[in-house]
This record gives sequence, C-alpha cells and structure tokens, in this order.
Amino acid sequence: MIVVEGRADVVNMLKHGIKNVIGMGGSRISQDIVHLSKRKTIVLFVDGDRGGELNARKLNQIANVQFVCVAPDRQEVEE
Repeated sequence: MIVVEGRADVVNMLKHGIKNVIGMGGSRISQDIVHLSKRKTIVLFVDGDRGGELNARKLNQIANVQFVCVAPDRQEVEE
C-alpha cells in the first residue's frame, strides 16, 4: 500500500493506474493508516520539502513503514 500526503497525490496516482494508494490528509495521520501498517506493507511517498520530511518522521514513529520515497528537492509528488 502506498501512503501519500494528500488528496491531490492520490488522484494523480490513480490517474496513472496506481490503485493501492491512500492519503494521510496532510499532517494529521488517521488511525486507519496505523492499523493498516500492521497488516500490509506500507510505502510512504512524500513531497521533497520540509513538510514531507516532518510527515515521514511522524508516520515512522506511530506506524510500521517499510519503505520511504521522497520526491526531488522542492518538488511535490503530483509533479
């Protein structure tokens, strides 16, 4: 399962045929994602900015994340 930061990222991934995507909803992380991380392999895909870095740290602290992908510096996932 791929976890991205927001709704626009989910829409963009779906547009390109990637279906196992869920959005965090920005900096607030749903308990559903934490529960999913216990049953599924989680790949976190965040923007290449400070907010993306902070979201990655926060999710790593509360969920079981196997892989982290970061967009290039100063770029967003939807780019």
